[in-house]
Amino acid sequence: MNFLGHIYLSGHDKELAVGNLVADQIKGNKISELPDKIKSGIVLHRLIDEFTDNHISHKKCVRELFPKYRHYSRVIIDMYFDHFLAANWNDFHRTPLKIYSNSQFDESIFMLYYENILKKPILLVFLEVFKILIITSLATYIGKFFGGKGTFLSLLKCVAWIHYILLFINILLFVLIILNIYVASFLIMLTNIWIIWALSECAARAHGFSSTFLVFITGIFIMFLLIVFLLQILNSSDFILVERVGSNA
Repeated sequence: MNFLGHIYLSGHDKELAVGNLVADQIKGNKISELPDKIKSGIVLHRLIDEFTDNHISHKKCVRELFPKYRHYSRVIIDMYFDHFLAANWNDFHRTPLKIYSNSQFDESIFMLYYENILKKPILLVFLEVFKILIITSLATYIGKFFGGKGTFLSLLKCVAWIHYILLFINILLFVLIILNIYVASFLIMLTNIWIIWALSECAARAHGFSSTFLVFITGIFIMFLLIVFLLQILNSSDFILVERVGSNA
């Protein structure tokens, strides 16, 4: 659970850091399906855990907490270690912690996306088509719920057009992510705002609504509810993960 420590010990190798970061979620033979550098990161993660778990200082810390926290004691110690590393970060790295952690997270997520999605064009096409159908369905039936008259086909044309424009925007963003992750992150935020506004304009015209702005606000609110719902699912998943880690400690 000491993610910061694992990423720090990966040095400047981004793919190694990805493997080091996700190692706890990779079980059994799944490691054989991954790129070599990510495999190396997973192996490095396990070697770090083995060294740490057998270190006398770590064992003493676990013994202190074990009477009260039992199987969760090792998880708590990992979190303590990350806290102490963060609190004394300037002694170990010249880059401020906030900049370092944000860049590592953003680039690690991009590397995972690149390795698992962009290198598989058939999967990428399937996901894009699936996304278009889901967005079109939501725009159609939510609009009808509020009294709109738009059809699935009319909204599908509009959503497909927006995705066509996004193809060119994504090529630009892909290049920018490689050159400057911070500029790319800012443009991704602006792109997302444009997407919601363009979808709102399409939905307003298709359904005969008079105000694009109200559709835009409604869309933001619905997205907020979806994000809250997804976060609840992720939180439940994290709880299950902690229980699994605790039971293996």
